[in-house]
Amino acid sequence: MSLNLYAFEPLSPENAINKFSNDFYQLNDYDSSPWRDYSTKSKPSFACYDDSGKYKFKKYSLDDLICQSDYNSFRDNYFVDLYNLVVKENPHLKEKAQKIARERIKDSKKECIRYSKKEYDYSFIATSAFFVSESIYCIKNFYREYTTKLALMLYENDKELFSRIYGEDYEKFKEVFEDTLKYVPIEYGNIPRDVKRAENNNEFLQKYKIYHYDDDYPQIDDMLYIMLVQYSLIDEKGHLVLPEDRKEE
Repeated sequence: MSLNLYAFEPLSPENAINKFSNDFYQLNDYDSSPWRDYSTKSKPSFACYDDSGKYKFKKYSLDDLICQSDYNSFRDNYFVDLYNLVVKENPHLKEKAQKIARERIKDSKKECIRYSKKEYDYSFIATSAFFVSESIYCIKNFYREYTTKLALMLYENDKELFSRIYGEDYEKFKEVFEDTLKYVPIEYGNIPRDVKRAENNNEFLQKYKIYHYDDDYPQIDDMLYIMLVQYSLIDEKGHLVLPEDRKEE
């Protein structure tokens, strides 16, 4: 019985980053940029193939850029798991959750799918115009943005369920969610959509300096997911793990 009486010990920030990068393959670095991720045939929350095995989506559509991207499938699984759990455990929040989910899809289509098929095809041979990479990266940004909005909506309306999902240190998660909306810009490649956030994000970098991969490559984009890895609240496919189901490292 004594084996169950100790508090959960999260990973160190360094070990969390290493696990996120080396075990989950979710860290954008110079050797694994998003354009290399396309056509990985990963598995998001929805079916990419019909019962006969035929691929369901138009090339370079939003669904395609999720199905064919391990980065976006990972984030889709977490967003949908969180959404489904919120709706299941608190049906009164279904309408608010649906609004957030629909806005994520709408904004992703409007802001991220910006090129013609010809331009996307050309991006694979051009040295300076990685349109596929930009779209994958942009979609990732909106998953982070709307996962954050969904979580904060839950905190405001059902703090008990929020604490159940994020465990004994749930206030730390609430803080990083708030800081994400305050400081982390949505970007198209390296172009910030929200200039004000981009101008202020040095405060975010300094506050979470302990989580930096190195001084030249701070993890401002992936901070939320690194913390989920640190507390073992997400698995290698992006699925949500509740505190009672997590495994000690």
